[in-house]
Amino acid sequence: MRRRPPRSTLFPYTTLFRSAIQFDPAILNQVEIIGGRRVWLTDLVPAEYRSIPFFDRPWPLRLKTNALGGPLRLVGKDYPLGFGLHAASHIKWKLDDNYERFTALVGIDDSAGRWADADVTILVDQKPVARLKGLRHKEQPRKIDIDLRGASELAIEIGFGRYGDVQDRVDLVNPALIRRAPRPATVPRPTPQ
Repeated sequence: MRRRPPRSTLFPYTTLFRSAIQFDPAILNQVEIIGGRRVWLTDLVPAEYRSIPFFDRPWPLRLKTNALGGPLRLVGKDYPLGFGLHAASHIKWKLDDNYERFTALVGIDDSAGRWADADVTILVDQKPVARLKGLRHKEQPRKIDIDLRGASELAIEIGFGRYGDVQDRVDLVNPALIRRAPRPATVPRPTPQ
């Protein structure tokens, strides 16, 4: 007896432009809402980037790849958005009080080896607000969730670990800024006559 292949359940959906489409949820990878309050940090141009070599080799800032130009991969999972950084480095963005939160994951890229060991410091308006010490190879990525209300700049510093800059390839993945919520419109009160 022959078995039938499982039937896929197609879900109907009407787009913003009133087009009817169907999709198979089994092949759906991700859904991204565009035009909301989230802004990917990868879409903003940094105000400053500095590589601070241990000896004499500077490392470029890598966008959407690891420090070597390969995929951003933390503990076997690939991430399409993020930065590949190498110890030691400093990167800064101007915020102009437009955002209320910064979220991301940070860890040592899978391309590194057992000598990888780096420190990460998050600074808001030049003040450290989070210190992640001793990031190691094959450790789970660490979550970052920083309050940015009233902030004019965000900076991330990657510091040398115990072994200088050996294999210190840090990935900052899914880095997102959350815009401030719009203030409700005020309606002027009528003046008594």
